Amino acid sequence: RALKECVILGVETPIELMIDILSSSEFQAGNTHTHFIEEHFDEWEPGSESDKVAAMGFVLNEIIGPKMPLGGHELGGSTEPPTPWQTLGAWDLSR
Repeated sequence: RALKECVILGVETPIELMIDILSSSEFQAGNTHTHFIEEHFDEWEPGSESDKVAAMGFVLNEIIGPKMPLGGHELGGSTEPPTPWQTLGAWDLSR
């Protein structure tokens, strides 16, 4: 679940491949070995859906990103980058 909810924009990650590996019946059955990825995912390519999501995220950030306060806090027009405490937002410990 964590991998499916993870979004990283701007750099390529192996998240989509990892999701496909973890979802495969061979992996779930424990039939893994040194050449597992070569054998089952040799011709694997990422889907175009991740490109669409990245493009939408970029456009959204360009449209509203710099204008919105981070984490619900006004930054007061500071030229300094926000601290982690300004960007964290509310914590939900019940998850």
